[in-house]
Amino acid sequence: MLEPADIRRDEVHVLELGGARVGWHRVRFDGDRAELEDLWVEPTFIGQGHGRALFEHAVGVARRGGANRLEWDAEPFAAGFYAAMGGREFARSPSAVVPGRTLPRMRLRLAPDA
Repeated sequence: MLEPADIRRDEVHVLELGGARVGWHRVRFDGDRAELEDLWVEPTFIGQGHGRALFEHAVGVARRGGANRLEWDAEPFAAGFYAAMGGREFARSPSAVVPGRTLPRMRLRLAPDA
């Protein structure tokens, strides 16, 4: 759940079309690393390119913020999408929701020399 403190601290962007909220993303900065905390697309809008648009926007936010890499924990069913966006799994993270489950930890390098 997105809290008011998240909006004050992090970069949060919402994609709207014709007054409908299609999806949103949240990027947090930690030195030269950016964390994609959230990227969500409403189910009725999945498969129409909106996830790609949100991800590309998040990458731009990270670059403009000075990050040389963007990292995130991926929902396992979305790992293929993130791989298609250039993300690479480099570790596994424990799920905060499902005990014993791990999530792909993914990274996208943003700087050519990183």
